[in-house]
Amino acid sequence: DHVPHKLLRETRSRGAVVVARGEDDFESPSIQGAREVLMATSGSSIADIDPRLLAPSKDLDLSALEARRVAEGVHSITLMISKLDEDLMLEATRSLTYRYRALSELRALEEFAKTVYVVYVVTHSNPKQRPFGPLTVNIGGDCYRTGDQIRDLSSILDRTKQLAEAMLRKAVMIFPDIPALHGGKKGEWIVLDEEGKKIDGLSEEAIISLGSSIIPRGIRFLNRYKEQQAVAAGIFGAFPEKDYIFPDSGSPDVLSGTFWRGENPNKYINMCEAWNARGVDMRSFTCLPPDLGGTLDPSSRPTGFGVATTTIELADNHPNLGRNSRSKLRFILEAAGGVGDSTIEALVEMHGINPNNITVFDKSAEACSSIRGKYGVKTTTVRHTDFYERRLRRAVEDDGVGYDVWINNGEGNNTKPEHVAELIHAGVRVFTGGANNYLEVATQKKSLDLISAAGGWAWPDAATSGGGWTLAVIDILTRCQGRKSNTKEIQREILDIVAQRNRQLVRDVLEGLPAGASGKEVWERVDSLMSERAERTLGRRLSPQQIFEGADTSTWNLV
Repeated sequence: DHVPHKLLRETRSRGAVVVARGEDDFESPSIQGAREVLMATSGSSIADIDPRLLAPSKDLDLSALEARRVAEGVHSITLMISKLDEDLMLEATRSLTYRYRALSELRALEEFAKTVYVVYVVTHSNPKQRPFGPLTVNIGGDCYRTGDQIRDLSSILDRTKQLAEAMLRKAVMIFPDIPALHGGKKGEWIVLDEEGKKIDGLSEEAIISLGSSIIPRGIRFLNRYKEQQAVAAGIFGAFPEKDYIFPDSGSPDVLSGTFWRGENPNKYINMCEAWNARGVDMRSFTCLPPDLGGTLDPSSRPTGFGVATTTIELADNHPNLGRNSRSKLRFILEAAGGVGDSTIEALVEMHGINPNNITVFDKSAEACSSIRGKYGVKTTTVRHTDFYERRLRRAVEDDGVGYDVWINNGEGNNTKPEHVAELIHAGVRVFTGGANNYLEVATQKKSLDLISAAGGWAWPDAATSGGGWTLAVIDILTRCQGRKSNTKEIQREILDIVAQRNRQLVRDVLEGLPAGASGKEVWERVDSLMSERAERTLGRRLSPQQIFEGADTSTWNLV
């Protein structure tokens, strides 16, 4: 947690990159100290750092970061560190419509806190970057978390490790036949004081401004670093101009999501437009707005469509629910954001679910009002804990309300066994959702035992929520081929691929199980299938020529 302050103070620098990375199949003389922590520094807080400057630290002990990487079992941890100064503030706010308000806040922050660091953390999970080495495509979101679950770098590394692994599992589940896509990356940025603690109380404008500066520099560094590795390994002489996806890309996620394309209804913040105005290479970013050649839909729409498709396929095949017509299924949905909205759209318009049989709860009255007005569903404004601990049982026992299906598109990692017990009491037998870890990780086994004992089925979120990830892949693939993603044809292709892949996955799992399989058997079969596909990828080794040929997107078949 003290790395940013210690490193910049002792090297008298304003910017730095630190890389802890494991072995891969292409060791070469240009990759020195591959099992040591490598670092490079800069006298500027905003300079692009050349990966050729990376070298083992001689005077600074960074071994704790390598120990953390080994303990987590990930391929690499990369830290892009900048000290907050006037140069960084001016760069971070350039081309943003609220520039002077954000500048004022950032200057006040520096004056008050004295020493402030902005750190972008990227974790890659594929242990040896197999089988495509430095050309492995790693697509995963870049987020900032304002809640108490993130307090320092250590807590960020816990999150990025879990989510990078989920990205790898998502990749092998969605496109098992395209191993070049089997990377697992997650990025997160944080604002720290000199003690390494997160600075709270910043506005979204200030947070987004700082992210808009440090994310592109981190992504540029990673892609230059991997190009250097690919050249040294004899894969190519320079990165091809066409038909190849850069190994790393920036993607929307928590907080950054609604500001990525300017889709927050209350604030006009468009990170992509700002990057384009600054001359950032947009080939390294997914989910661009349509006017920059990106997709017509935000990533939340195919995510919601995928969640709905998986849910309906499970309900149709459940031993008890499958006997009923879809018109009789009763749904309870947590969260009315973008994914929730699109899930309801797909349930109602694609799968014929009666809006009167859908109840949505969200802590935002505005979100509830919007979703009720669009689809005619029932809504209630209530916080997560209050719903499960008070409202749900009262609705069941006092009003005779019951449900069959639960879909969690909320924050994730906060649904406890006692909440699951209340859902079971309300009649729920199918549990799905697009939330990362929709069941609390620490108590997940107990929750799954409760679901299975009640004759219910639960489906892992990593095997459900890949629609947005699929959109990111198709978007960046389309643009690397010299085309644009902002067409009706691409919009339909994305939704069709998401539905087809999610539907087929449910069928692949259920076909390998006996009739009337338990919830535990279903969950474990999904989990084992993900592991089998991941192991198949990680067990392959390719020559440089095979990597170059296999990474050519013109040879891929997405359907």
